[in-house]
Amino acid sequence: MDTRIKVNELMEILRQLPGVTGCHLYGSLKNHAADQYSDIDLEIDLADADPGQFILQLPNLLAAHTKILYADYAPSMAPDKYIVSVGLDETNPFLIADLCCSGGVRPSSVSTNQLKARNDPAIHLLKLWIANCKHHRREQDCRKDILRMAAKIGLTAPKSNEKMLEDVLCWLEEHTPPALSLLIENCRNIFQQTKGPV
Repeated sequence: MDTRIKVNELMEILRQLPGVTGCHLYGSLKNHAADQYSDIDLEIDLADADPGQFILQLPNLLAAHTKILYADYAPSMAPDKYIVSVGLDETNPFLIADLCCSGGVRPSSVSTNQLKARNDPAIHLLKLWIANCKHHRREQDCRKDILRMAAKIGLTAPKSNEKMLEDVLCWLEEHTPPALSLLIENCRNIFQQTKGPV
């Protein structure tokens, strides 16, 4: 799937949703610094809508117009920002849109606990795995993030970053919802193709 085509499609859908006054691209795609691992960062401007309530409804609103594989919220960013990540392509696990709501009513009626309650633990771990795999492949210092991710499933023994990514991927292969089996298969394929020194 061509990322630029997907960006244009998402922006067109978002701009037509009730309460949306604008939609803007930011991040690596806007700055022309994107690579094969880059996600889509979109900021949504709202008029009078509650940004927390809007973000809770957003995956269903999008799913009425385009295929969404999963949705995962970022509770730690609230109440300053309300962000939901949506997976878009089964063949490219890195094609994710991070949708951020700004403006609207402050403070929002939506709590961080409400956002956490919406997240499926396996899907949340999948999102973290994809992000950590991306950072590892870019040779960024992501050791602390990988350790935090691995600890969520009880992995505490010191291992290489790549071995922890491997162990978490094995867990995901057993625990991710069956509807995401092709996505998980492609996570495995990409991980195998891009593995570096352990």
